[in-house]
Amino acid sequence: ASGSLTSVLAMAEDGPTRALVESWHGLSSSEEQLQLGLRRLPDEDLHAILARLQVTLKELPEPSPPALAEEQPEPSPQPAPAEEQGLRYRVVYKKVAVRELPDTKSKSLRAKRQGEVVEMFEFDETATWRRVRVQVAEEESAELQEVDGWMMLYSPDVGILLKQIQDAGGYSSDEDPSAG
Repeated sequence: ASGSLTSVLAMAEDGPTRALVESWHGLSSSEEQLQLGLRRLPDEDLHAILARLQVTLKELPEPSPPALAEEQPEPSPQPAPAEEQGLRYRVVYKKVAVRELPDTKSKSLRAKRQGEVVEMFEFDETATWRRVRVQVAEEESAELQEVDGWMMLYSPDVGILLKQIQDAGGYSSDEDPSAG
């Protein structure tokens, strides 16, 4: 088995892939490279691999820019959450709750139905939930306001709840993540 592992490691084309293979076989690997490798995995595989490796998905630090001889201007401020570019997911289960916090016991803000497309942002620390922006009616006025919520991607009880939409040209322009 050791010879076959050596040949598998030799085929690993980059650090993140090598770190995944090493961790899978119980070998020590670079934590940063492992985290990069985990982020490349499709959502439907990520949860099982996180459990098998007994690791959690962590926030990666921003890479430090190379030292420059001359001073660079301050970077422009990060866009507001409403302007962030997320990834589009389609609801594949009959109905999935949007919750206030990434917890099944947290207050449900609304639900998305099967077939709806949702724009999703960062994972929570368990890599089970992703942040979303949704329109919710204010309690007193019933006026709609956009708020952060969390949607579970995979349920141990029912399986995959949302799947990332991927196609050769990116995402089709007729899919509106706020529809519904």
